Amino acid sequence: MRKGGVVFGVKQVIEYIQTSQPTCVFLANDTGENTKKKIYDKCHSYHIDYNDTYDASALSKAIGKENVKVVAIKDRSLLKALK
Repeated sequence: MRKGGVVFGVKQVIEYIQTSQPTCVFLANDTGENTKKKIYDKCHSYHIDYNDTYDASALSKAIGKENVKVVAIKDRSLLKALK
């Protein structure tokens, strides 16, 4: 988060997907169906990998913010560290 290698929030992630190429999107598995569909559709359209194995509390804890449902990873080295 401090390095600026992530974008979080539904609107911000969708805008980032449309304007840039994130390396991966993490979507909380306890997100609402409408949000899931929006993110899945954008990732599919722009050929971006996504991961939906974590819940919102795990994503929130990982980036140090509260109630995070969607995170886009900008930096490839950060993605390697997460995997």
